[in-house]
Amino acid sequence: MFHDRFSRVLKAVDYIDEVAALLNDTTVGLTFFAPHNKALRAPNKESSRALFFVDETAPVDTYDFETTLSELEDLDCQFESPLGDDREERKRFLKKILRAILEYHILPRRLDVVALSDKTTHPTNLSFKGAMGGRPVRIRTEQKSIPPILVLNLYSHVVRPDMEASNGLIHVIDHPLFPPLSAFQELFMAPKYFSIFTSVIQRTGLADELDFSYKFGDDNGEGYPEGSPAVTVFAPTNRAFDALPRDLQFFLFSPFGRRALKKLVQYHIVPDFVLHAGQYFNFKPRLPCPEPISLLDITLPTLYEHHPLHAHIGKFKVALPIPGDKHPYHIKTKFSVDGYEIDLADLVALNGAIHVIDKLLDPRGPRHGYGVGHEDEVTEPWNSWQTWLPAWAET
Repeated sequence: MFHDRFSRVLKAVDYIDEVAALLNDTTVGLTFFAPHNKALRAPNKESSRALFFVDETAPVDTYDFETTLSELEDLDCQFESPLGDDREERKRFLKKILRAILEYHILPRRLDVVALSDKTTHPTNLSFKGAMGGRPVRIRTEQKSIPPILVLNLYSHVVRPDMEASNGLIHVIDHPLFPPLSAFQELFMAPKYFSIFTSVIQRTGLADELDFSYKFGDDNGEGYPEGSPAVTVFAPTNRAFDALPRDLQFFLFSPFGRRALKKLVQYHIVPDFVLHAGQYFNFKPRLPCPEPISLLDITLPTLYEHHPLHAHIGKFKVALPIPGDKHPYHIKTKFSVDGYEIDLADLVALNGAIHVIDKLLDPRGPRHGYGVGHEDEVTEPWNSWQTWLPAWAET
């Protein structure tokens, strides 16, 4: 019965010896997110996601779980492949992709659904050379109260939790998980919300500060990482830019405002530092890094030198209104930057973290009384931009 419902993911595991050995190892405790067969759509060339290490000649949006698995099966069934001598090389390439996808479905600890909901992100078994210092790529978890269900990376739902196995737990999910792209690519994939911000990043020449990829060497030589290996970005939505006074929008997107625009964007980027609501990692020795976080006030050096951000993170237990003796609860996280509440925290990226805000942050920060106290006490700085922004941009 189990094999019938999960024949596709089991077939994928059979292709990757290292993953099969790990899942069969009874000396470890694991968590495995298993997509059932109906969760895997028919293979096509319209996947919206991809892995960063695909070769230069392939469209970056052609590799997902079912497409990769189906192409491997087709290559095995063909007596004569049109790829000729490149057939085995192609299979090795596809297996590399499939291995990464499967490793992203595995957590190295045995975590039930309650433990998963206690933190907003968790490390997986997947890591990439050069990205985040080789630390594991993380998965985002969110416990919804109505209806009560655990959501992974905003789009996949745990439809059957806590299935016991000899070496851990299996959680059945209704959508396969995609390893995240770089911070820039993740934002670029959501133009409905971030088209202005990604356009600004490109316009100001800052794409490399958020992007990350691995470049293959010539003639199978040693490759090298390119871009930013670790970054946190506080990403203003399109609505944040639309809320600016019209004359300020004209100024920022004119040749006269290019310098100010670049500095404003730099203020929203924290290099060499990955901050999540429940954990953070410093990749340069500038800040101490205690963990886990229950209550934290932290000053973050931004890409714009001498203009730090000020973040506050608090985590609280909130009782659920469910009768009985178990007293269930979920973890409520309050996360703010410069006094503004984060609208959507802990989006995971290959090389860091993304936190969504509906405000453009004032780079003068608390030094000028902005961003201090509760959000309703924060003075709106942009209506008086002409009195300070042009001069500030020239300093």
